[in-house]
Amino acid sequence: MKAIDEVYTTFLLDYAACEDRIQKKFAHLHDLQNNLVNLAKQGQKLDEAANKVSSEIHIDGLSKTRAACIGFGKIMGQLRPPGDDNWSGEE
Repeated sequence: MKAIDEVYTTFLLDYAACEDRIQKKFAHLHDLQNNLVNLAKQGQKLDEAANKVSSEIHIDGLSKTRAACIGFGKIMGQLRPPGDDNWSGEE
């Protein structure tokens, strides 16, 4: 009977040690997953900021293009021969 108790005690200790190792690995995986989530959130914030800057630059470029087109139209209107309302600059 003593031999059975020793085998059972050894089994329980080995089993507990194995469970502790498994728990430690799960805790490590949990930490890694939290790090990954935090990195993804940081990346998303950086992307949002970059998109905002890009959008502002794009809108600024469109505004400058519009102003240039309006200015070009005014110059072309001044260069148009008098009395020629349909002049397109093409012959």
